[in-house]
Amino acid sequence: MLRWKALPDSLDPRVRQLVVQLRRLKDRSGLSLESLETKTGISRSSWDRYLNGKTLPPRRAVEEFARASGADSVRLLVLHEIAEDARQRPSALSASDGVTDPGADVPRVESPPVKGARPPLVRRGAALAAAAFTALAGMGAGIVISSAWNDDRSASDQVKATVAAAGPSSSTTSAAAGRERYVFQPGKTYPCEVRRSET
Repeated sequence: MLRWKALPDSLDPRVRQLVVQLRRLKDRSGLSLESLETKTGISRSSWDRYLNGKTLPPRRAVEEFARASGADSVRLLVLHEIAEDARQRPSALSASDGVTDPGADVPRVESPPVKGARPPLVRRGAALAAAAFTALAGMGAGIVISSAWNDDRSASDQVKATVAAAGPSSSTTSAAAGRERYVFQPGKTYPCEVRRSET
């Protein structure tokens, strides 16, 4: 079994995690760099760079590696996304230390898009649009249902009818009519007539 070279100290921990996992899977599967080249179609020298942390493997290489080694591709792709994010946005720790990434000036090689895969922003936008549509549909259904119980009259018509039925009143008119003044008493039951006015 090949003894691995030590990974560079400047390597981001998130990238290191991907490289270490790739190394473990390669060792477990017993694949050599030559057999990886044959099974994945990616050169031996590229695999040497990827497995020694010199460059981040493209997404396609990680997928091919998972197929060749029989590993769980989902786990590897998640680690790859995290490592790729670390390369794009270096951690605040390394920025505050003043340590610069030696590969920062090297242009990144983009992996070719996978069939049927959408970028994360598109997926997030689609989820947001679906949530907004669901909320609007729910509000629309609530309005339709509540208007069915409205007896074909609008709320403003009902308020006008109630105010007109009550008529003008004042405390002097009530006293003159012989009604006693209303005073709330806890525990006392008050009668209430409820009628429906037909208009």
